[in-house]
Amino acid sequence: MLLAPLLFVCLQDQPLPLKPHWEIGPLMRLELVKGREDYDEDKLQRTSKTVTPIEVEVMAKSDTGWVMRWTYGHTSVIEGAGKDKDYAEHMASLNEGMHLDVRLARNGTVEGLADPQALQRHYARMLQEAEKGLLEQGMNTRVVAEMMKDASERVLGPGFERSALVEVELLHRCLSVPLVPGKKTEYEGELPNPFGGDPFPALGNYTLDAPDAAAKQAAVHFTLAIDPQKTRDLILAWLTEIAKKNGKPPPQGPDDLPLKGLDETTFYLLDLENGLPKNVEHVRTTRIQKHKRIDRTFLRVVQAPAKDKPR
Repeated sequence: MLLAPLLFVCLQDQPLPLKPHWEIGPLMRLELVKGREDYDEDKLQRTSKTVTPIEVEVMAKSDTGWVMRWTYGHTSVIEGAGKDKDYAEHMASLNEGMHLDVRLARNGTVEGLADPQALQRHYARMLQEAEKGLLEQGMNTRVVAEMMKDASERVLGPGFERSALVEVELLHRCLSVPLVPGKKTEYEGELPNPFGGDPFPALGNYTLDAPDAAAKQAAVHFTLAIDPQKTRDLILAWLTEIAKKNGKPPPQGPDDLPLKGLDETTFYLLDLENGLPKNVEHVRTTRIQKHKRIDRTFLRVVQAPAKDKPR
């Protein structure tokens, strides 16, 4: 068994007892779906979607926690590639074959990468292969060099470890907070700055629905949005500094600020037998002037393919 039997009768104000007891070996197979929609004045302009299979395995277990490995399969581009589908899949699959080894604390929360150097070696090798493949297809040398520079900064630059752990932390998020059935809990967080730079302060809340004892599952709902006043002050200070450098007048009010909204919602369907979600639906919406971008990340447990029968 992956988890000791849970008591499903929760006393009032008592957190749901999520206590992972994962054993060494294969844990689950995930399907990661990432999508993006871009709108101008509420008119859909473009969409993209990729699907990646991931094998999750427990590599080590001790009194202090676990080492969990995510092994990435081939990323398929489902939407948005057009005539460049082969190229898009090649670039989207920089993770293909990667072993992402993650250190977890005793409560199952993410502590960091177990082997950051292995991740860097993987990306360095995959970028070399991608560059070689693009040049062999006859793509302009200068264009390829610019693309490789951009890709290298994205996967090997400062903050690469944090970006590599985004989906892992998303999956393990519910293990990091007390979940009391029916109680709405407020919290402070951060949301990525769409202009680059430091993240923006944000305010959110989460709620756990009453657990379904028969199905051994429970739903959790998170919301998070930028703190309006703090974010407005940060953007105003940034734009004022830029205006002064360029000899232009600073913005005068809220209507002059480009960021009109930034928020996200996340839904979890927890498997109470192993403490992790069966399904995660994460949606982030960014509004800049008249442009709206919706980023979607879905993680769901899927059935492993049946092994071939011996002949």
